[in-house]
Amino acid sequence: MLRLLRCVFRPGFAQHKDLPFLEALDTIGCADQLTQLGVKGKELGISVGTKTIISADFTSLTEYTRFPYALILPQNITERVLGEHLQDLGVSVFRPYRVVGMTASKSEENIIDVTFETGETMQTRYVIGADGARSIVRELP
Repeated sequence: MLRLLRCVFRPGFAQHKDLPFLEALDTIGCADQLTQLGVKGKELGISVGTKTIISADFTSLTEYTRFPYALILPQNITERVLGEHLQDLGVSVFRPYRVVGMTASKSEENIIDVTFETGETMQTRYVIGADGARSIVRELP
């Protein structure tokens, strides 16, 4: 276990994976692989110059979780592991597609017609918008 005191985060490179994230991924069997690939920090500190602004000790969580640490892992590795897991389950992931419209199918019950920015359409039972809080999928009926 590494004692992580300071870390420089570069956008798109390393991201902190928190306890709820790891606990959720543990329910589908992905947490162990991610924790093997990442850097585990028992402590985390944020400093300005020589002054510590915030410090956190995660070891007190040991009795409550299998993940009593902050996990630092590049986003591309997280996406690769999750993508491989979904593929193993038979789930197709389409990237980078931009959804511009969704409607209930007129020909089949419980099916959604999805329209992409390219004009292509697809029929599916489920649509997951995993492109952030401003995802168009959140806004469409």
